[in-house]
Amino acid sequence: VLQIVDEAGKLYDKFATFSETFLKIESKLEDAQKAFGEAKGQLRDGRGDILGRFDKLKALGAKTKKALPGGIQSPASASEDE
Repeated sequence: VLQIVDEAGKLYDKFATFSETFLKIESKLEDAQKAFGEAKGQLRDGRGDILGRFDKLKALGAKTKKALPGGIQSPASASEDE
């Protein structure tokens, strides 16, 4: 019985440590998702977005050999391609 009580205490303590780590991971994932959203906004949304500027360069005659992948194109470029 004493061994069971001892093991139960160890298991509880281990789970408490695991729970703290689990919550840290959740917090970091939320931070990463927020940062991803901000980066995506800078890339393709709003005034002066990076992809919009690339579209302007192409419209001005910039010579390119490659096209941006569909998942990374600006919304305006994607709708023109359809």
